[in-house]
Amino acid sequence: VLPMVIGLKTPDLALLELKKAILKIAGEGDLFILSMDFSHYKTPEAMTREDAKTFPVLAGLHHGRTREIDVEAGRAAALLLLLMKDLGVKEGTVIRRSDISEFLERRVESGTSYGTILYERDRNSRKSIE
Repeated sequence: VLPMVIGLKTPDLALLELKKAILKIAGEGDLFILSMDFSHYKTPEAMTREDAKTFPVLAGLHHGRTREIDVEAGRAAALLLLLMKDLGVKEGTVIRRSDISEFLERRVESGTSYGTILYERDRNSRKSIE
């Protein structure tokens, strides 16, 4: 387990250095987890609209566009997407999207949304992690 906290102002060069360091110690069966909230302080409808822009950026591994989306940890997301690309992931699969209204089973006018995206390496074209 290698927990990391990456700030909003973490520069691109620092992300690239972190990526190189992580790739040096990464193993074949490693699991990478990024935990962050998606849209904040929006109605359910606004969250759905915002998340419709967010999920394609994250699932499509568009690390350069993470500043354009409403997520809690955009710089950490950029790092994860860079890592996934270097590990041979082609795209992520959106497993689930929800918001606080669904969890509470009542409408919340200003809430947060959440999502789960799975990134899996292509078993036929594994990139070396050395």
